[in-house]
Amino acid sequence: MKTIKWSRNQEKIIHTYLDTYKILLEEDDLSPNNEIINRVLTELVSMISKPLDQHEAEEILNHYDIRSFAFVGTGPLPLSPLLLQRELGAKMTCLDIDEQAHSLGRRIVQELDKEGDSDYILNDGAFHDYTGFDLVWIASLVPNKEEILERIYQTNRDATVAIRSVDGIHKLLYEPVDATKFSEVACEEVGRTIADSFIINSTIYYTFK
Repeated sequence: MKTIKWSRNQEKIIHTYLDTYKILLEEDDLSPNNEIINRVLTELVSMISKPLDQHEAEEILNHYDIRSFAFVGTGPLPLSPLLLQRELGAKMTCLDIDEQAHSLGRRIVQELDKEGDSDYILNDGAFHDYTGFDLVWIASLVPNKEEILERIYQTNRDATVAIRSVDGIHKLLYEPVDATKFSEVACEEVGRTIADSFIINSTIYYTFK
């Protein structure tokens, strides 16, 4: 087996990531109200967002300890639908399966959406009826993306589906989209945005055949 000689920057990223994961396991409160969580996640995101050679990034992602847990992320903060609502002037319906996230997210939506054009619904996206929606946006942290895509296909084949993904070293923060899991649904990629060191997530757009 080839022994990798880690650069100082690689070692710093790996150690910071593993330390962050350890802290997340130890803390009971993973909300933004916890100053410890805010601090360690801010430090991690800041470090990972700096330009990094793609080869070095792949070596980090293949590190044994890195590959043995998923990704880091916490907190219900529905900024994306609120920004889309403001930009498009369209009614937004927000879904979340977690009761606490739903309660906090709905409170934020009600406070910021003064026009009342957005709904916040407690429901599993895999069981929702998507009839009448032009665009369905699936967040990066949603675990059952393929099941939701199948449900959209069943209830509204005219919809465009935007799925948040991630590339390169930012895979340490979010789960990338695996299109091979969409084999049960006849869909095709029609476009995508490209992320860089300053933009964490990319977005992939699908339509149904």
